[in-house]
Amino acid sequence: GALGTWSLLSGSGIIHTPSVSQTLVSNLAVGDNRFVWSLNNGICPVSTDTILVTRYKEPDLASAGQDIHTCASSADLRANVPQTGTGFWVVLTGTGVIENPGSAETVVNNLSSGKNKLVWTISNGTCNPKSDTLEITVDQNPTTASAGPDQDICGSNTALSAISPQVGS
Repeated sequence: GALGTWSLLSGSGIIHTPSVSQTLVSNLAVGDNRFVWSLNNGICPVSTDTILVTRYKEPDLASAGQDIHTCASSADLRANVPQTGTGFWVVLTGTGVIENPGSAETVVNNLSSGKNKLVWTISNGTCNPKSDTLEITVDQNPTTASAGPDQDICGSNTALSAISPQVGS
């Protein structure tokens, strides 16, 4: 019968049982690792096939930055810039238009009043992505203050008549 053998062509890895078609490989290098399965049968030409196993490095931990409390409808986003992997911003709750979702430092516009949650996710290949959530709380600007008309009085008492606010206190 035919005899099969696994061998390392490039990269690194320890083939646990080279003479078995289904075997474990450990200590793979980050990047491309190529293995060859060779079949021999008597004096016939050897039949080979190569498999590429690409190992990805774990992505960096994600840090979306400090939560933000603002009165504006836009905010500056300042997440960590990944050394391993690529990052991407997504609006989780609330509203917002992210100018450059693939950039750690960008601006988000059109935030809604109240709580808005954005997620910064760093991914690399087939590894599990790493995410962190940023909360941006937007307070509405208070109603424009109106203290009422100026008064010219003769006595020591008067009534102040400001307009009650719709927003604020």
